[in-house]
Amino acid sequence: MSRPTATNSVPPSSEVASNAAPGRIKGASFREFLSFYVVRNGEAALRSAADGIDPEWRALLDPDRPLLGVLASEWYPAVLVHALLDALTGHLSADARAELAAASARHIMNRMLRGVYKTLFQLMATPARYQRFGPKLWDAYYDSGTFRIEMPNDTTAVCMISDWDAHHPFICDLNCAAAVPVYEMMGCKAARVLRTECVSQGSSRCEFVTNWTGRK
Repeated sequence: MSRPTATNSVPPSSEVASNAAPGRIKGASFREFLSFYVVRNGEAALRSAADGIDPEWRALLDPDRPLLGVLASEWYPAVLVHALLDALTGHLSADARAELAAASARHIMNRMLRGVYKTLFQLMATPARYQRFGPKLWDAYYDSGTFRIEMPNDTTAVCMISDWDAHHPFICDLNCAAAVPVYEMMGCKAARVLRTECVSQGSSRCEFVTNWTGRK
């Protein structure tokens, strides 16, 4: 396999709610991201960002409750999540967005894969099993998109995501960054991830490549 070419962190979305693609996102991971954001920036910053989004979507949130009332068990319109993420990250530099994506992805994966999705993740204890069962985990987060992994060798995994209605540049950053803690939890040493394609950059799919040096 030829060496992949790195691409920069994709820019924030500029689509307004009425023009966004359909799709839904499970509240579990959405809530964990908001929890991480609040630890860093406080509830007031989260509420302020929510106040600035389209009233149609803001009505689905409850600013008087912790984490805007987002429930782990509910499915939320992707356009709502997109609008709030734009408000929270749109002012950040590319480096700051990438750092936030990496840190929050690690928090989300540690919480989710050792919590609500622990049993499911136990089916994926090795990279080979994750190649087979990874789509089940994807379906627990999103109601659209085809998730596929190819392994050209024992220390490389190429993840490809296509037909994903809920795509958003920052969520794509999160998914890419999440590969490192996911493979670390499978015992992979020195895991590193590199994005090679993204629909936000004109590709027909999103793709990232994870490499590691061996397994514990």
